[in-house]
Amino acid sequence: GRELFERLPRGVAPTAVADELAARVAAPLDALAAAAGHDPNGRTRPGPVHLAGPAELLSTRALPALSGLVADGVRLRVGPGLTDPLLDELRAGRHDLVIATSRPRGRGLSAVPLADEEFVL
Repeated sequence: GRELFERLPRGVAPTAVADELAARVAAPLDALAAAAGHDPNGRTRPGPVHLAGPAELLSTRALPALSGLVADGVRLRVGPGLTDPLLDELRAGRHDLVIATSRPRGRGLSAVPLADEEFVL
């Protein structure tokens, strides 16, 4: 127990021990906050965007189109998969966005056509 603050007529002031302690713990606390996703200036770093869809479409079209956003600091978590299981995971909150090869059934999800897929034999 060392005194960290000195009582003054109008409040308190930190002691030299408090200033020394603050100087020693500031950098480790800032590093811990950054690792937890919080900016030391009080802003929170947004979490990653969870994107899922067909592996071929993600790798050849979606990810190259999103590279500029990633360079600007947007974090992505990408998961390949088949449409029906991915839509179930989207409904469960596991993904933020799913690129699907068919329209979702039901009213719980909204869909916007992205492209037409042509199959050639």
